[in-house]
Amino acid sequence: MKNINKSILIPLAMFPLVAFADGIQDNPEQDIVEIEETQLKEVPPASTFLTGRLQYNISDVQTRDGALPSSSTTGWLDARIGAQSYQPIDSDLTAFGIMEFDVTSDKAVVGMDKDANDLAPRYVFAGIDSKEYGKMSVGRVGSGLLELVNLTDFFAFNGGGETIASRSSLVDGSASGVTRQDNTLEYGHQIGGLTFSTGYIMNSGFFSDTGVDKGFNGAASYNLTLSEFSHIKPVVAFQKTYATDENYRPSSVADSYSFWGVGAEYYYGDFGTSFIYSEDKLEGTAADLGTNKGLETMVRWTGFEKLDLRAGYFTQKNDAYGEKLINDLVLDAHYFLTPKIRFIAEYSFRHADEFKMNADKAYEKASDEKQEDFFYLAFRMNF
Repeated sequence: MKNINKSILIPLAMFPLVAFADGIQDNPEQDIVEIEETQLKEVPPASTFLTGRLQYNISDVQTRDGALPSSSTTGWLDARIGAQSYQPIDSDLTAFGIMEFDVTSDKAVVGMDKDANDLAPRYVFAGIDSKEYGKMSVGRVGSGLLELVNLTDFFAFNGGGETIASRSSLVDGSASGVTRQDNTLEYGHQIGGLTFSTGYIMNSGFFSDTGVDKGFNGAASYNLTLSEFSHIKPVVAFQKTYATDENYRPSSVADSYSFWGVGAEYYYGDFGTSFIYSEDKLEGTAADLGTNKGLETMVRWTGFEKLDLRAGYFTQKNDAYGEKLINDLVLDAHYFLTPKIRFIAEYSFRHADEFKMNADKAYEKASDEKQEDFFYLAFRMNF
């Protein structure tokens, strides 16, 4: 396994004790586990626990640039491991630390996972939570922009931000979309049905060479209860990042990157539907790299015992490239043996041309072939 850098080693000292956590999230794909907040007159005890996921996958999937042969079935193991610690200071103030890592095996899927036998940080951050005045976090945080991504983040393989902020890493080398970025200082709060956050992405530091000079983001949502059985939640989000002079200018990549998106979800009983529209743009380049415009939609039915069914449509088009980069219809089913153990089946119908980025980071066809449909099966265990 590769050496772990200082950004991983230092937060490990925050977690001397671990115990298994109970319960699952309402959204099984959401990354950060939130413990239930309770109003206590006395200082509650400290809590430290382990979180994780173990999964085995079987698929004939290929990456969108054709990196894997679609004719051979591939099986691979992946996992996530993490820990959370909450140290109450008084009845209204709690210090916390959260970390989570992706773990890949010898047969990691190159182009979708990190390198084989790698331990890569998904989240490493700490902060202070005041129930009355909000929460402040610093590090590789669970961004408030997850409020937007999570509207469709229920699919096992496709979806959940696939079309959202897909080029953010061309300015910020640490970025996974706009949900995970190094060197982020974030404030978030919830007041009634309103949830909002704002973040400042700091210059490259000792722990992470991101290539970012500075950046800003924000998100807001409002959960409106319509009846005992239904609710609607609109969401807006944006981000702007600027590249450092020494790392990127006057290269042809980008001086800055901008993203914005809007979305909403509606649930009535066992039926749910959601959509996200987003745009992202690279600026300050010699070539016209165009604007990526993405749309994600989902319908969901949970009315069958132990079975969660989803269908989604995902499309992305670049106005300078002139053709669709993503054009997928996805069918997805999760069968729960227990609340923490499930079987997953998914089939994706792909109808866009394969593409690649050229030296100017503009899109061009990789071949005259279409991206091929694929199946995906998995066994997942959360703890």
